[in-house]
Amino acid sequence: MTRWSALLCLILLPVLDGNRALAEHPPAGKVRIVDRAGEDFASIQSAIEAAPGGATVLIGEGRYDERLKIGKPIKLVGAGPDKIIIGPTTEARDAQDEIFHARMKAIRQEAEARGEPADARELVALRAARSVSIVRIENAQGVGLRSLRVTSPGTPRAGAGLENGFHAIEIKNAGLTMTDCAVVGCLGHGVYAEGESNLAIDDCLIAACWNTGVKADTITGRLNIRDSDIRNCLNHNLWLGTVSDTFSIEGCRISGSGGDALIFGGQPTIVRNAIFENAFTGIEAIGSATIKQNLLYKNRLGVWLRSSENQSWVSGNLFMENELCGISTSGMSEPMIRGNVFMGGKSAIDFSPLKSENGVLEPTGKFYIRENLFWNIDQPVLRNHFEKNNQTRAEIIELPTNTRNWVEDPRITIDSEGRVVLAETSPARRVDFAGITAATMKSRWPLTDEERAMIPEGRSRDAVKWKLKPAAANR
Repeated sequence: MTRWSALLCLILLPVLDGNRALAEHPPAGKVRIVDRAGEDFASIQSAIEAAPGGATVLIGEGRYDERLKIGKPIKLVGAGPDKIIIGPTTEARDAQDEIFHARMKAIRQEAEARGEPADARELVALRAARSVSIVRIENAQGVGLRSLRVTSPGTPRAGAGLENGFHAIEIKNAGLTMTDCAVVGCLGHGVYAEGESNLAIDDCLIAACWNTGVKADTITGRLNIRDSDIRNCLNHNLWLGTVSDTFSIEGCRISGSGGDALIFGGQPTIVRNAIFENAFTGIEAIGSATIKQNLLYKNRLGVWLRSSENQSWVSGNLFMENELCGISTSGMSEPMIRGNVFMGGKSAIDFSPLKSENGVLEPTGKFYIRENLFWNIDQPVLRNHFEKNNQTRAEIIELPTNTRNWVEDPRITIDSEGRVVLAETSPARRVDFAGITAATMKSRWPLTDEERAMIPEGRSRDAVKWKLKPAAANR
């Protein structure tokens, strides 16, 4: 074999392997287990039950109105999140809800006619049957979802409150890796994890959830979210409790929440994300974190370090046009705030008192504010104190000259691709700020119909303007 023919083989082998994988993918509406050629299944769940641990299940194009239970380490692989949809249609879910509410009403009326209270066990069982997750993974590590879409649609009624029992994907004492997946259109949470669980989300879209996009209660495993879009969820985009192992959020776009973009406990690393246009906070930190080289743009509040003794490291971030404040801290917090750029807003940094069961914790922590650039800020650094009648008094803090903070036009813009652009002469180049240019607001995921159906018109995400169903009478 000549050198050129050998090179040609090296070039063609990946193409041939890709074509072979494509040829093995089942036809529309069929499901196949890799290495079991010629045996197609009519449902995903039947293939899951037949598959051995470690198997890969290929899903043919189509919509699968199923509730999946996974209790073994397997991988579900689709042909793309635009071609494989798991979950009911909105019309089917609305019909189910009408049946549910009619049955609930009948149970109460029958009990009232007998002069008795309604049977609580029957009501609980009815609610439980209604709120089964679309994909439930329990007691199994090593589960994978790739190139598919999961939905748990529905629209809550005005005045009815948020739904907590609905999860598109639920993980309990299990491990899941999601790649190139979309979780869109959820009556409750998009992805919910608890217990001894590990969760990795890579290059995914999680959007249009009426409660929270990703919610992880206290888990004892790993939590890593990379290069993904989490957006347009009414309550929070991400609510992450204490995580005892590796915990990172990197290179994501987190936007459009009706509440907080990201709220967490624990000690995560949050780096190179674009966090923008959320109705309340960009980052709400209960635990201490490393917050580095992120873009925080047009949120009501950029970062809120709200635990009483927060010691987060906040460096190399761009706080741009956040309405109230770039960074707000509470109580005796002593964060390291170094090498950031603050542009626009009422204040850049404020230290505020914190009410607790033991009274009011005044902001008495030490200031570690060094080498930051301030521009077009009404009052750069404030310390707030409680006064009578719950009023606050703002004390302006003058930073010592040896901290090397300065005021100057940073000459920074956002380009048409949603990227941060520093002019060649930008003074921000004096500090460790170049990494922020890796953050971008541009997404590969176009706005979905489910998002359009729920978010307010225009750029506001005011929670009272989201498109709920009208309040129902006599429910």
